Amino acid sequence: YVMTRTQAGSIGGGYRATFQIPLEKIQFGKKLLFDVKVTNADGTVFSFNDVHGIQEESSENYAACTLKPALMRVAQGSPSVDGEIDEVWKTAETFWLNVNTGSAECAAKVKVLWDAKKLYVLARVQDGNVSTSGKEPYEQDSLEIYIDEDNAGNVVYGKDDKRYRINAENAVTCLGAKASEKNVESVVTKTEEGYLVEASFAWTDLSPKVHNLVGFDLRINDAN
Repeated sequence: YVMTRTQAGSIGGGYRATFQIPLEKIQFGKKLLFDVKVTNADGTVFSFNDVHGIQEESSENYAACTLKPALMRVAQGSPSVDGEIDEVWKTAETFWLNVNTGSAECAAKVKVLWDAKKLYVLARVQDGNVSTSGKEPYEQDSLEIYIDEDNAGNVVYGKDDKRYRINAENAVTCLGAKASEKNVESVVTKTEEGYLVEASFAWTDLSPKVHNLVGFDLRINDAN
């Protein structure tokens, strides 16, 4: 797939080339090889991964890419955390947790909102056998929320990195220097298909603005 500068969109100081590349099958967790090359008029080449710039001849030096979901547009809103679904939740995009790292027999669809003070999460967990009888918190049915406010992608937790776990009985556990139960407001209600979690998490370091990029992940644990 090639696009010239005249075909691309002009922006201040350069141009933007946007590609839509069809894939035969979208499968989260699937690995594929991928690379990008930009060639200037003077012959200078810039590549994403192939230091030799020979992408047309060989795929040996392509980058390894793993397909994962991305949540790039999070609407603003301030729902009441009470287990009732406020009208403002309708403005939030719905997404599924699709990467299954084990043999879990559960699923979840999630919405996220934010305002100046908090990040909000609404998760509908589908689980036919809800249990919190496990001795350790991670052995219980639960939702985990991970927040990296400065999106640093640290190898180990930085001062602003937090993990909150909310189990199916609304018991909260935390990990991270600034992760604290006082920063969490949550309600869990049982449903016919499993349980619903509505929660808010206070920002500890970030004064959020539109276009901020925040590191964020979610995980559900299956007690089975």
